[in-house]
Amino acid sequence: MTDRTRLPGAGGVALVTDLSGNVIEVLRDDIGLLEPTEAVTCLTAVVEANSVAKLFDFLAASIADGATFAWEIPVPGHGEGRPLRFSAVSDGERLWVSIATDHGDAEHLTGEMLRINNEQVNTYRSHLKDAVTGGLSIDELDEFTRLNNDLANLQRELAKTNGQLAASNAKKDEFLGIAAHELRSPLGVISTYAQFLDDEGDFDDEQRRMIATIRRTIITMRQLVDELLDVATIEAGRLELDRAPVDLSDVVAEVVERHAPLASRKSVHLATSTPVEPVIAAVDRAKLIQVLDNLVTNAIKFSHPEGAVTIGATRSTEGDPTAELTVTDEGIGIPEVAVAALFDPFSGSRAGTGGERGTGLGLAIVKRIVEGHG
Repeated sequence: MTDRTRLPGAGGVALVTDLSGNVIEVLRDDIGLLEPTEAVTCLTAVVEANSVAKLFDFLAASIADGATFAWEIPVPGHGEGRPLRFSAVSDGERLWVSIATDHGDAEHLTGEMLRINNEQVNTYRSHLKDAVTGGLSIDELDEFTRLNNDLANLQRELAKTNGQLAASNAKKDEFLGIAAHELRSPLGVISTYAQFLDDEGDFDDEQRRMIATIRRTIITMRQLVDELLDVATIEAGRLELDRAPVDLSDVVAEVVERHAPLASRKSVHLATSTPVEPVIAAVDRAKLIQVLDNLVTNAIKFSHPEGAVTIGATRSTEGDPTAELTVTDEGIGIPEVAVAALFDPFSGSRAGTGGERGTGLGLAIVKRIVEGHG
């Protein structure tokens, strides 16, 4: 297999894995990520625990698309607080993976591995040509090699295009984060003045309705800004989970209390289904409440008056470390055509039974938080 010295000039890690991410060979390791190599048998051992799901998405995309470029995935002790950039090229049986600290090194490492991959295939074809005594003709082998070279060139172009798309996507996420952050201050000022007018102003009923509309709109805008910031943070690989033992039954009770006024306004009955004994799990309490807030809000949104929404926490068997949280409603359900895109940003903003509208970001955030918990 290839000697490590054949990847000069770039800083980072270059390795070969199988399609499941198990390490076959380390080509180079400039940052000590895989030393000693015997300690690491799979890429899942290198990334942060809450990024394993993102790593599997990266592997799946590399296999499906043939190449992926500059996925930002956090790695403990490396990257100086920033995620490392993972790139990969698939040859159908293996993945040629580079892990770099910056965009330039990521692009260089990927390009070098593509070149080496092509050289190895050509060497194999050359040996096969020398050894052939029957079957395929020399001309047929030459044609097969030419087609392989064409494929390698296409892979390089694909990697380059993916790199450009990844860089563009990263800038988009950065812009979203900055824009959302900058919107918070003016929204806060508007909210403060609207509150002051509502409390102190001498207005007639129509004017007060206008002020109430302003305040409702500000709440909607704040929700959108907060969710845009969440999406930008998650997509940049910076989702941080503060795990601690939590009684899920207490979380369910808190969520029911938070949403009781919303349910009451729509005449929807909120109920709980939790055991007497505690259901303890190591989770980020605030993030888990964010998940349930979204699911319960949706359940109420798509329920008819007098419908029921039940939030449950269970453990399937005694001693089982796996806990299950459920939000069950009797509402209008999800159209089959919408299921495939349910967790895509901005794709799920349907009107509720009372005409309610959402941002279309909630379920995308829910999915990432749940994946972050493994």
